[in-house]
Amino acid sequence: MAQEVYCHECKALITGEYLTADGFTFHKEHFLCSKCGNPIDGGYYKKDNGYFHPACISKSEEMICNYCGKEIEGKILVFNEKKYHEDCYL
Repeated sequence: MAQEVYCHECKALITGEYLTADGFTFHKEHFLCSKCGNPIDGGYYKKDNGYFHPACISKSEEMICNYCGKEIEGKILVFNEKKYHEDCYL
């Protein structure tokens, strides 16, 4: 017997197709960009508990070092979905 799957957004049982992000399941129409409000059907960024289309988050926002808070230029280290300057991670 298949396990029942519930939408993280509306909490309703999902009977059709769904998608998974960060371990949560969503009706396709409920996985929305926190900036523009449209459904996300491809790649996404997560920031401050929100999900965003890549085009809806500025380049500088996605390249901020989690340690020092400054923009990252050049080599980026990623650990647990957080970005760091090479020197800040060491």
